[in-house]
Amino acid sequence: MKRLIAYELRMWLALGRWIARRPPRGGRPFRYAAPVVPIIWTFIVLSAVEIPIADLLLPWHGVRIAMLVLGAWGVTWMVGLLASMYVNTHAIGEDGITVRYGLNIDFFVPWDAIAEVRANKRPLQTSKTVHFDQTSAGSALSVAVGSQTAVDLVLAEPRVVRLPSGDSEPVTEIRVNADDPDAFVAEAREHLSRRRAESASAH
Repeated sequence: MKRLIAYELRMWLALGRWIARRPPRGGRPFRYAAPVVPIIWTFIVLSAVEIPIADLLLPWHGVRIAMLVLGAWGVTWMVGLLASMYVNTHAIGEDGITVRYGLNIDFFVPWDAIAEVRANKRPLQTSKTVHFDQTSAGSALSVAVGSQTAVDLVLAEPRVVRLPSGDSEPVTEIRVNADDPDAFVAEAREHLSRRRAESASAH
């Protein structure tokens, strides 16, 4: 119950941040939600249309009031869900990359842990947000949006990632979605090149 209440509160905070136009945290933001945004907006519109229809069709005043309250809460909840994806974006900063998905996924990968960043659009055969695949190099973690990823973070060595369910198995690759994968990769590679040049000059 506490986790549900905490989730609800964080969603309302995300909605507030979106309405206040507060920028995402942690560096240059990169959105990832384009594959699911049309679906969410469809549910929002349909739910909003159902509210006056229910008010017209239901003959009981008390039930109409209850349906109005529930309908308004449901629409606002879905807008909050969408807002959580807009304000909790991926972020590329001076110290590394923050991978996010709504209110559920939020973990940090430092530049020293990243060997390569590349654009690679992958359709997945599962609707799960978090998915593991075995590759020749080890285990790959996918943080998918709309059953797809678009950027591969190849790690320098196996790394454990903190997920909502707990620590992951050691992974050698992290695959994420990005609405503009080319811009994401260009920004990440610029940071990687600068860090490597600084490291080389220091030695």
